[in-house]
Amino acid sequence: MFLVYNSDILSENDFCLLANDRAFQYGDGLFETIRYENGQVWFWPDHFARLTAGMATMQLNRPDGFNSEAVEQRIHYLLSANELTNQTARIKIQVWRQAGGLYTPTTNDINVLITARAGQGFSLTEKAPTGIYDLFRLTPSPISAFKTLNALPLCAGWPLQTAVYI
Repeated sequence: MFLVYNSDILSENDFCLLANDRAFQYGDGLFETIRYENGQVWFWPDHFARLTAGMATMQLNRPDGFNSEAVEQRIHYLLSANELTNQTARIKIQVWRQAGGLYTPTTNDINVLITARAGQGFSLTEKAPTGIYDLFRLTPSPISAFKTLNALPLCAGWPLQTAVYI
């Protein structure tokens, strides 16, 4: 399989992150997961808008050429390279701050990773149970509306077994 890393297409086997990478060390980034089906990247404008709004909130710099049309073009190229254009696929875009600094970053420049894998078709008839975890309530914040690389609540020792299914 292939992936796109900072606009370059690479084999998954050729991709690696350094141990001091901020995504690995601190979860300092965002992601979007997108469905591709019937030749369409579903809800692309909404996904890109949420991703770039999150980037702005986290003060991440958008690199030259990081616009909706260019990123969507890279997605289609990746789908083609992975021979996924005639099937359902799951696309994931991850952006994170480049390496440097400890808790305080030294740059707001980003890395971008786009992956695509075969996926299952979307169905409105399948119903899954809904779980509500009521021990912790997440507090609204400037970044709570975005999919961050680290979505863990800031508390220690929570039990993971309490959920209410409807």
